Amino acid sequence: MIISFTSSIPTAEQAAQIESFLAEFLPRMREIDGVEGIFHYAAADSGEHTTVVLWRDDAARHAYMAGDLVKEAIAFEQVTGNEASRRGFPVTIALP
Repeated sequence: MIISFTSSIPTAEQAAQIESFLAEFLPRMREIDGVEGIFHYAAADSGEHTTVVLWRDDAARHAYMAGDLVKEAIAFEQVTGNEASRRGFPVTIALP
């Protein structure tokens, strides 16, 4: 299992745009083969927005990163001026 984090610290205006975009985007992302779960949060203290995705394996995450859907997210970031960082890690301990 792989866990990935996409994070940014948007302005208040960008935050509203992000929430609207993700309401439409994340359900489509959830349909990708290999996506086991998606979680999104906005930290009130720092303003950071983070989307956490659990992937079946790194091949599924790499397929997403090479596909068209991630290009939509990157284009959205460029239009809003709020570029995000993307990182993925293998899960070393998982408790059911």
